[in-house]
Amino acid sequence: MSSAVASLPDDIDALRALCARQAEELARQSGQLQARDSLNDRLFQYFLSILSLRLFD
Repeated sequence: MSSAVASLPDDIDALRALCARQAEELARQSGQLQARDSLNDRLFQYFLSILSLRLFD
């Protein structure tokens, strides 16, 4: 048995609680990634708009 499996709780309720905490953390990190991706997209669009203005001056 691997050490990762050996460190899991034997109690089913404790295991469910562990899974719930991990799901909450995944949701939090997913939200952070979506916010970062949105910011990157907006910055890229802004960069393209500046670039196109300079090309046509």
